[in-house]
Amino acid sequence: MKKILSTILSMILILSFAVPSYAQTFRDVPKTHYNYSDIEYLVDKGAIDPAATFAPADTATRMDVIVMLAKALKLDNTPKATGFKDVPKSHKYSGYIYEATKAGIINGYPDGTFKPDQKVTRGHMAAFIARAYKLPNGTQTFKDVPKGHTAYEAVKQLAKAGITTGYTDGTFKPQNNLTKAHLATFVARAVRYKETGSTVLKNMKVHFLDVGQGDSILIQTPNGKTILVDGGPKSAGNELVAYLKSLKINTLDYVVATHPDADHIGGLLDVLAAFQVEHFIDSGKVSTTDTYIALLNAVKNEGSDYLQSVMGESLTIDPSLKIQVLNVNAYAEETNEASIVLKVSYQDVDALLTGDADTAIES
Repeated sequence: MKKILSTILSMILILSFAVPSYAQTFRDVPKTHYNYSDIEYLVDKGAIDPAATFAPADTATRMDVIVMLAKALKLDNTPKATGFKDVPKSHKYSGYIYEATKAGIINGYPDGTFKPDQKVTRGHMAAFIARAYKLPNGTQTFKDVPKGHTAYEAVKQLAKAGITTGYTDGTFKPQNNLTKAHLATFVARAVRYKETGSTVLKNMKVHFLDVGQGDSILIQTPNGKTILVDGGPKSAGNELVAYLKSLKINTLDYVVATHPDADHIGGLLDVLAAFQVEHFIDSGKVSTTDTYIALLNAVKNEGSDYLQSVMGESLTIDPSLKIQVLNVNAYAEETNEASIVLKVSYQDVDALLTGDADTAIES
């Protein structure tokens, strides 16, 4: 059934899923807008609500910043008494303001007000984001943010994390007001840094290997993890190992054996001999074949963490990915029916990895 790939591929097909092609949400933020991808990224993350317009050129307010950060951090917006005389419990975002002040992201003023409509400067924004996210200490300085400036440490942290580079003249312009579009870009970079350790939206690569009968699929996640799903027949083992080594892979974080048929697990014997395998995921379907018994012994000798897949579970491998188990059945009569079926979701791209699931399971 997987031989279809052989008629299409000479050896390897690599799909690289990079910055997603978002559908336009706001009529005043066209795809040509400089901050378009960051705004749509935050819509996808739930940090910005879809609406008719976004008003990207408007100056951001303290309320704009807190709502965007609170939604990105998934804070609770249950109405609460904030303690600020200009933000009653009945305020639409009283819960966010309460939670954000409790977390130390933002403070009120000595007169007991919060001033939700006050405009925000780049310096204010740097302080809010540095308090909201755990950022590394930085050393880069800007000539208009001297030591002793209220945003001095925060701006250095943002620079270290790659959230800001400042301007080409060596300034940060902390007193400049911040537009809503620029605010979205700063918050989007902070979210990416939290999820992947980088502000750059990295690629996910999926390699479909032509192993003849059976299949083998390698996933390289945005945070650098590697997942090998099946290994083809034993005759494909050497070529499979050679290809993985050509990618400079030394360790496989996860190896998934979708079901115990030899044309899916045979090549994994050479893989286990050649690489360190941290976690081995099995369908739990027992087989008495020599190949399956040899594989289990190899996993044991490797010292890999043995995991049996569970229907409906999500695999926590990379926070930017959602990997769901749509099917597995350790007690299936036929091995194909036991197949682990994975749905891998990254941004607006879904990859369905079906093992040898039959038409009944597909239905």
